[in-house]
Amino acid sequence: MVYLIFSQLVLRHHPDSGKYLITVEQLLTSEEGSATIQAININDLAIPIHLKKQLEKGQTIALRHNEASIYYYRINAAGILFEIGPVNIEKSQQGTLTLLVVAFYLGLILVVLTLIWPVFRDLHLLQYQAISFGKKPQVLPVKLKSTSKIAPLANTMHKMSKQVIQFINMHQSLSQTISHEVRTPIARMRFAINLENKQRESPYLTLIESDLNEIELIATSYLTFSRIDYLQDKQFSSFASEPFIKDIINGFTLCTTQCIISYQCQSENLFGDKQALKIVFQNLIANALRYAKKEIRLTLYSNEQSHQLIVEDDGPGLAKDFEPLNKFEQKNSNGYGLGLYIVNQIALWHESKLDAGRSASLGGAKFSMYWKN
Repeated sequence: MVYLIFSQLVLRHHPDSGKYLITVEQLLTSEEGSATIQAININDLAIPIHLKKQLEKGQTIALRHNEASIYYYRINAAGILFEIGPVNIEKSQQGTLTLLVVAFYLGLILVVLTLIWPVFRDLHLLQYQAISFGKKPQVLPVKLKSTSKIAPLANTMHKMSKQVIQFINMHQSLSQTISHEVRTPIARMRFAINLENKQRESPYLTLIESDLNEIELIATSYLTFSRIDYLQDKQFSSFASEPFIKDIINGFTLCTTQCIISYQCQSENLFGDKQALKIVFQNLIANALRYAKKEIRLTLYSNEQSHQLIVEDDGPGLAKDFEPLNKFEQKNSNGYGLGLYIVNQIALWHESKLDAGRSASLGGAKFSMYWKN
């Protein structure tokens, strides 16, 4: 449509645009007598063969020498080639043609933008919703018109977001239910074991109590996992590090006497989600207690830009193929798993990661977490 309109405008204002053939009558009636006429040798005129043939047939041709002038050529009855020119081109005609060309391309751009702008607008809205869903999962509303080209994509994202939210809610509810419901039979079994121990001591009862402790630890880990679910808002703040660490360590020293838990704090304040960091400290110390022989060492370094937590023990250390930090898999159970998976997820909250290795000073396992202030 735009091309047809442009073509009509060019033909109306420049009917001879692009044509070389012109009659003498047109030349005499359309141009003022300001041009000179001279005879030239046809061999001195470098033109294509088909133009020479037109000259030989008695036709007049027009050649543009530059942007502002045109020369006309014609062979008379005696076979002499005459050159008429230069004939100046009206600037107004040049300006009109330039404006028509600019108008053509502007119209073409306008048509393209009119067609694709709604698609870009709707895609931008979907991008914003996807980013919001990544930060805090929620059902994505369908804000696009049914006539939109990407309305099917928006409807699909809406359905998928509903399914994801339902799965997350089911997972959170299941984790809480398992962790709470398992505690009741564990408490009854522990009570029965205590009654039996008062009557007689048995190594089998000790093994059963050890298994119950492990089951209770798993249940506690599941409860922790449901608490740190990424549906919850993260609350980052600055708080005193010394009382924070002492409170956590005191909670473990009251429960065990087999290991010495020491700490070295080179920081006055910590920055992050306090409840989440508490889970990190507790899980790392709890894992170390399961394998440490006599000593667990906790070190905290801080400066204006970052914090670093290191937990070491004097146990047997980690296996060479130890990789439970990025995904929760326990094909061959080695005692680690969900607790460290939770720690790694919290580290990701803080734009960090959990590193595992061997302690150079104690010889056992070493876990370190580094995060920015």
